[in-house]
Amino acid sequence: MKKSKINIFEGVFFALLVIATGVIFFIIYKDIDSDISFKFIVGYVICLLIFVIYEIIIGIINLRKLTWSEARKILLKFIVLAILYTVLLYGLDYFFRPLKKDLLRGFPIGLGAALGWLLIETRSFAGKEQN
Repeated sequence: MKKSKINIFEGVFFALLVIATGVIFFIIYKDIDSDISFKFIVGYVICLLIFVIYEIIIGIINLRKLTWSEARKILLKFIVLAILYTVLLYGLDYFFRPLKKDLLRGFPIGLGAALGWLLIETRSFAGKEQN
């Protein structure tokens, strides 16, 4: 019972974030510059940060529930994907922006993409474990 309430809460919160993202896009597209829109954007960013922190915590909890061999496979994939994404971004920068070689630009993007994958992977492993 408790698990279903948490899942409903997560679904509602995620749906509100998706709707708010649409509103943010509309505010930016129409270039609405008012006090209310600024407060809405600040509130959206705060909610988005809370959601990301929550997902990271849930991912770590789910990672701790896995066996050592499964966790090791996932962490190894995380490291390989972070390096692969970073090298891919460096390569794309080399071909598309040869005059602007920024070596620090690709690392956080690659790390973030790999972290997002890690969170999705630990969620799917936790879902398989419960079934």
